[in-house]
Amino acid sequence: MATWMAHIRIAKSLLRYLEADPKQLIVGSIGPDCGYITDEGFLPQKPLTHWQLKPKSKEVFSEFFFQDYLKGQRGDENYDFYLGYYLHLITDIKWHEMVSRPIMENYMQTLGWDPLFLQEVRKDWYDIDRLYLRQHPQDYAYQVFQGIRSFPNIYLPFFSEDAFEKKIDFICKFYQRTPRSLERSFVYFSPEMMDDFISLALISCKEDLKSKGILLIK
Repeated sequence: MATWMAHIRIAKSLLRYLEADPKQLIVGSIGPDCGYITDEGFLPQKPLTHWQLKPKSKEVFSEFFFQDYLKGQRGDENYDFYLGYYLHLITDIKWHEMVSRPIMENYMQTLGWDPLFLQEVRKDWYDIDRLYLRQHPQDYAYQVFQGIRSFPNIYLPFFSEDAFEKKIDFICKFYQRTPRSLERSFVYFSPEMMDDFISLALISCKEDLKSKGILLIK
């Protein structure tokens, strides 16, 4: 699944084209990741939060979310949150196609399945986010995001009332930490590759919204 800053950056870019509430769209864009970790895994479980409807499959059925929460609902006061949530699902599909699956296919053939390898890959992903924030300390969307103090869940019944507030706090503290030097060589991914992904994912999101007749500002 795409990194939190990848989702936030895409939401920021789409704000140029959508007449949307920034806070709702941005929080919605990290909404599916607002579960919490237990000894038994994530709660709510990812198949529920990410619309993975096939047993033992990571395929995301974003269209079902659109039909349930967005189709014919424009004008609803919570519409922009659901739109951000939907964009998260689309972006995760592209991330799997363009980033995580190619990495796994390229390296797993020689390394086999190794959880430690996946941890190393994720270090690159999230350190690239940290580097982006260091280079763009006034990023508009992140400024909005980290300024949120209250965002109770009135949107989805499978999240707790304070799920979004807790996740916002967690993400901000996570990116404040710098466990490694950011002026290092990135082995499995690079800042340039992240920029390319965001550009291509943004195109996919815009095309999807246009195909559904969601008004885009010229």
